[in-house]
Amino acid sequence: MTENTNNSSLIFIYITCPDSITSEKIADYLINKDLIACANIFPEITSICKWKNKKQTDKESVLILKTSKNNFTSIESEVRKLHPYTCPCIISIPTNSVNSDYMGWINNQLLK
Repeated sequence: MTENTNNSSLIFIYITCPDSITSEKIADYLINKDLIACANIFPEITSICKWKNKKQTDKESVLILKTSKNNFTSIESEVRKLHPYTCPCIISIPTNSVNSDYMGWINNQLLK
């Protein structure tokens, strides 16, 4: 049995991309820089929003990154360099509790 780690330093970073190729490119880059432990890619979603006062419907890809909250600023900076959007969605989502063995694995990946 494992215990939960409360007040975890683990965050998810939610990023929308124009396609899964862009998501994979960003994820590979961040993994290679040891800024994230893991990435999940949802290859196709439908996004509906207003852009420049017009309703817009597009297909996008969602990238969810698993990392330490200490890495957010560096990740945001790197993603802005790689991302094709003028105004990319880069949102940090905190976690409340994480099982200790998974958090140990995350920390191990980030400390290389």
